Order: sequence, then C-alpha cells, then structure tokens
Amino acid sequence: MILFSVIIPTFNGEKTIGVLLKKLRQIFYSSSYKYEVIIIDSESKDKTLEVVKKFNRILNLRIFTIKKNEFNHGLTRNLGVSLSKGEYILFFSQDAVPVNNNFLDYLISDFKEDDKIVAVFGKEIAPPNVKKNFLFLEHYFWFKRYEEYFDKKGRVTFSAENSYLFNEEKMLLYSLSNVFCCYKASFLKRESFREIYIGEDILMGQQIIEKGYKKIYDSRCKVYHFHTKFTDYFIRSINDLYFRLYVIKEPLKLKLKNKLRIITKENSLNTNFFELIIFYLIKALIFVIVLLTRLKHHVLVFLNKKYKMYLIKKYI
Repeated sequence: MILFSVIIPTFNGEKTIGVLLKKLRQIFYSSSYKYEVIIIDSESKDKTLEVVKKFNRILNLRIFTIKKNEFNHGLTRNLGVSLSKGEYILFFSQDAVPVNNNFLDYLISDFKEDDKIVAVFGKEIAPPNVKKNFLFLEHYFWFKRYEEYFDKKGRVTFSAENSYLFNEEKMLLYSLSNVFCCYKASFLKRESFREIYIGEDILMGQQIIEKGYKKIYDSRCKVYHFHTKFTDYFIRSINDLYFRLYVIKEPLKLKLKNKLRIITKENSLNTNFFELIIFYLIKALIFVIVLLTRLKHHVLVFLNKKYKMYLIKKYI
C-alpha cells in the first residue's frame, strides 16, 4: 500500500522543480516508505514538463495537465486528492525544497499521537545566502511567533480546546500552509478545499478547528522557501491582507514593539530600525491598496450583480 502521495502543482517551474524532485528521490530512496508523486501542470510555457519527465524512471511519477484558466488553489488540490492512492497526502509548492531527510518520520510520529490530528505543516526558512532585508523580516517574524507556544519537541498543536491560547488571532489559530503540508487522506476525501483564489489552506485550517479536529505545526520539518522578488512579495501581500481582513475577518495588529524587541535582541538578523520603518511604510501602502480594492469590489457588485459570484469565488 502507498503511504505517501506527494502532490505538486506546477506552472513555469523549470528552475526549481528539478531540485525538489531530486531531493524527494534522495529522501524516498533512503527510506522504506512506499510513495507516489503526482504532478499537476497548468500549461507551463517553459521546460517544466521536460524537467519533470527526466525523473520518470527514478521516481514513482504520474503527470497530469490542466488548462491554465482551470487552475485554482483549492480545486486543483482537490483534483490531486482524487487522483491519489496514499494514506497520507503531502503537498509541496514547486519551489519548496526539504531541508532535512527525516521529516517523514516526524510526520508519521505526529499523526500517531492522536486520531484527531489530520494535518501537519512545517517551517519555511530562507536559504543561507538570502539578504536579510525587510522581505526576510516578514518571513522571519511569521515563523518566530510560533516559538512561544512550542512544546519540548518544537511543535504547536492547534485545536478548539486550546484556541484561547492564541489571543483571538485567527490567522495564527487557523494557520496552515500548503507550501509544505501533510494531511490524512481519509480526512481530505471527506473535507475538500474551498474553491478560492488564495487561502485555501487557511480556510482548511479553520475547518479543522471548527469541526473538532487538530493540526500541528512541527518546526523539525523544514523546507527552503522564500520569494526574493519585490513584485511577488507586494502582490502576495495585497492578496494576503485582503484575505485576512475580509475573509477571515481578523483586525490588523502592527506589533511594532515586539518586532523591535526581536531585532535588537537577535544580532543574527543584521538589520536596523531604518529597515523596519521602510517595512511599515510599504505595509501602509499595501493597506491603502487593499481598502481601495475592497471599495472597487463593492461598487462592481452594486453595478453588476453577476460580479458578486466572481467575488465569492475569488476572495470569499
């Protein structure tokens, strides 16, 4: 029986997908776990599929293609689930690369602790050579916040029972990342991802908590995953903030004092107050754009009722 079904959506990923597949080959070759790798490509225009096909002989690989306009973060992953045969479903982004080879053992150990645990996600870290600028800061701060809730193994368990610990921070309580996340297949085949433009993983995290299940953040399971392009960061930040404010409906909290404390305490960050000010000025601009985007959506819904369905599918 297949234990792990690895599902990787791809689009123009020729520069990164080979590194990921090579690493997966190394990990599974050194383990006794039976597996399959499912690639779902959305009409890549580069050599993504050529790179993938080179691994046909050395990986238990299955390749599927969909039209680019059919891609949806939720629905495409549901397709992968329907095609899978494994007991556990492991999602990777095409540009994520595992850091340690024994993360599979940690995943299985986490799931065996409690039948109610249906998802385990890991830590995303920047490669060692990345410049520690404000892009790095946001990435660093997000994963740093988990540490105050760690158990002795460097994990955080999220459930309805301990939700009070997270001070009504919905994005933290519901946090889940399909960049690198493992689910029980039996759960995902009952509870599918939402059809949504972004945030299908966070909404699944919400679903897990509200239906009485549990999920774990395990910092021992790590992947290299970091976007260095400012344009990618900017667009993603707009979408993320819109999702946070108007889908999850969590108030915005700056937490400037906490970030300053971390920067001054940890010399390894090699950053300064000036860079943090730039970081918050960019955040302020993103906030204004999100407010204007929301206003535009309300105007469009008012003028054209058909647009309401688009808005629901894209953001709500």
